[in-house]
Amino acid sequence: MTDWTETILSLNSTVEDVIRKLNNTGVRIVLIADSESKLVGVVVDGDIRRGMLQGVTLIDQVAKIVNHDAKSVLPGVSRSDALKLMEAWNVSHLPVVDRAGKLCGLHSFMDTSFNATRTNLFVVMAGGFGTRMGAETTKTPKPMLEVAGKPMLEHLLIRAMKSGFVNFAISIHHRGEVIEKYFGDGSRYGIRITYLREERPLGTAGSLSLLNPLPTESIVVSNADLVSSVDFGALLDFHVIQGGDATMAVRDHEWQNPFGVVKISDGKVIEVKEKPINVSTISVGMYAFNPLVLKEIDFKTECDMPQLFEQLIRKGKVIVPFPVHESWNDVAAREDLDLMNAQYQIGEESF
Repeated sequence: MTDWTETILSLNSTVEDVIRKLNNTGVRIVLIADSESKLVGVVVDGDIRRGMLQGVTLIDQVAKIVNHDAKSVLPGVSRSDALKLMEAWNVSHLPVVDRAGKLCGLHSFMDTSFNATRTNLFVVMAGGFGTRMGAETTKTPKPMLEVAGKPMLEHLLIRAMKSGFVNFAISIHHRGEVIEKYFGDGSRYGIRITYLREERPLGTAGSLSLLNPLPTESIVVSNADLVSSVDFGALLDFHVIQGGDATMAVRDHEWQNPFGVVKISDGKVIEVKEKPINVSTISVGMYAFNPLVLKEIDFKTECDMPQLFEQLIRKGKVIVPFPVHESWNDVAAREDLDLMNAQYQIGEESF
């Protein structure tokens, strides 16, 4: 069990320091204290991502994202009463603060037998042909190609399981029998797996039409050919807290133009930039949806995720971005797979 004092950082810390602390302790909260050990505020995963949506960077000081209105209790509050308060206030942690404002401890659901299992359905899109991999995917579906000794799809499922997911639906088409034979019903992993069998290619979102019955809780959806350390539980929690109809995981993608870029106005060169860096916000292939939204999607034809979100936007639905700061790799071609395995071999990446 992590010592609660290991969750403390000062206001001089950076956002990157907070992320590192969250990852190292696994407690999912960081306590921000001043030089006299008085509680200034707290930071949880959602505070970081909401800050990123407002332009906060990893090198900014934590003061830009700290929650100064966090609930707390006095040292005399019993463990059982603290648990009742956490449930009533819908929080997972309660700092213990004395009357002088000094930190004395931390109550956490993680210190109990609290069941962290998530009953929400986790849908994995694994039916694609993987044509950019060439002949390698003729007999093996792309999600079954190995990174660090395991199929990409297995890494994805294990990552989701660590976040508490136990109910999975995997969409399959091209060489789907390979996936089904390998994972079966999921019982050897202690989870439940069902399969959405596409008789014809339905696109990157179309297999959602095969969900029967429709889920009654929000669902998480992910492409199968991703290698990432994203916390899917954090994605679902963010989706629920933000209250949107759908949530799309996004990140900034930088690329450098290999040429000098010239701006012309009224027949004159007015600006020259040498090999400028361009930044775009991209979708990373991970989503969360409210179940009622799925009833409003037109699945009569093949449907890709961009088309699905275009439908939702036209209908006036609220789409919330979920900023990703974790490692993320889209394994589109053979060189991507080779790079992932090379990074694993030299210890630059773990899965």
